[in-house]
Amino acid sequence: MLILISLSSYAQSDLLIFPKRIVFEGNHQKVKKVYVTNNGIETATYKISYIELDMDKEGKLVELDTIYDNQNIASKNLRIYPRHITLLPGESQVVKVQLVNERNIKEGEYRSHLYFRSIPNPKNIDQLSNGHELEDNISINLNYVYGISIANIIRVGNPNVEVSIESFKLEHIKEQDISVSMSFERRGNISSYGHIEFEYISPNGKIVHLKTIKGFAVYAPGNLRRAHFGLSTLDGLDLNNGKIRATYKEEGNERIYAQEVLNL
Repeated sequence: MLILISLSSYAQSDLLIFPKRIVFEGNHQKVKKVYVTNNGIETATYKISYIELDMDKEGKLVELDTIYDNQNIASKNLRIYPRHITLLPGESQVVKVQLVNERNIKEGEYRSHLYFRSIPNPKNIDQLSNGHELEDNISINLNYVYGISIANIIRVGNPNVEVSIESFKLEHIKEQDISVSMSFERRGNISSYGHIEFEYISPNGKIVHLKTIKGFAVYAPGNLRRAHFGLSTLDGLDLNNGKIRATYKEEGNERIYAQEVLNL
């Protein structure tokens, strides 16, 4: 059973990875570094490779069986080293990602996902497996193999992206807990990536921060992502009046992709 994780900070199966994504823009830098740390109490081994993932309309990353013409793949122009790492408890290592043959890349955005796949320690295989005995004394062992992926992106040319928030709705309200739904519609030649800030605006104009969703992406070539968010509010807020404001900001420069207000 393969369990694939794509997170924003990344600790899974005692593996810590930083940064959460890599972006090559222009010819400013040819090599990027990924810092990998074993936070566990046992030695761990990982195989490093590329996989191709597409984001569906619900935000789920799905491995591609077929590469389509509009699916720009970055792995053809990226080299990684080393491809295997073994880390003692508490040990760290740098994995380098190199951009190659960049002069032959046509204008656009290209994406692949750097994948760290755990290799079970043979000494612990009995602990990693669940044995199930069937008829005729046949048994099945389920080995849980963990993996973490981070997006690697190449951008060539003049990037442009616009995002709008559509169908912003209140789905559920109970005491001080509410949930909302919305859709993000992307236009342009690159993906959007950043964080979403939710704020409550009272009838008299007072603004209260509710929640921040980090690492939110709408990956190209997809142009629609639907999402639901649970928001916990402070005691004393009148959820029958006022507004909820959602602001989607680009990572780094705080540029506002989109902003929408929901009247309560």
